[in-house]
Amino acid sequence: MELTQLQISEILSNYTSSSEGFVTLQSLVMNSLMKHERDLFVNENAHEQCNDFRSRRWYSLGFEFSLRIPRSRSGNFYPVLLGLIRSESEERAKLFNLLYTKGLTTEQIGEISETIYGRTYSKQQVSYLSTSCREDVNQWLNRSLSSHYLAVYIDDATFIATR
Repeated sequence: MELTQLQISEILSNYTSSSEGFVTLQSLVMNSLMKHERDLFVNENAHEQCNDFRSRRWYSLGFEFSLRIPRSRSGNFYPVLLGLIRSESEERAKLFNLLYTKGLTTEQIGEISETIYGRTYSKQQVSYLSTSCREDVNQWLNRSLSSHYLAVYIDDATFIATR
């Protein structure tokens, strides 16, 4: 059965007219993208096989999406979409850490997260995100340094009148 453009538009309109329908449609699209990406991965790698899915929930813009993340037998498959989601989560953790270092309490940060992301984080969750971000910064600060560095110094405080 082939649908006309009008029928497709009507179906999409029905789904997107409510927030629940939007979440369902968005979850369907994301799950389909990840599944087909895994199919490409399996086809390109002859020794690979599909290995079911794992369920995860993702919160964004006040919505909760149910994702079915496809797996490969070897565990070498990682969907591009998950990289984008992880990047967003890392940015959120950096924001919470910045707010915490600026003097906001974990409770205030939780309230701000509800305003921005539509999801409340408990004081414990905010504290965990801030601590884990702080640990990453400390690891970077305490990394071993090379004995030789090339430095370029640019002085932008000099003003020379050309007239």
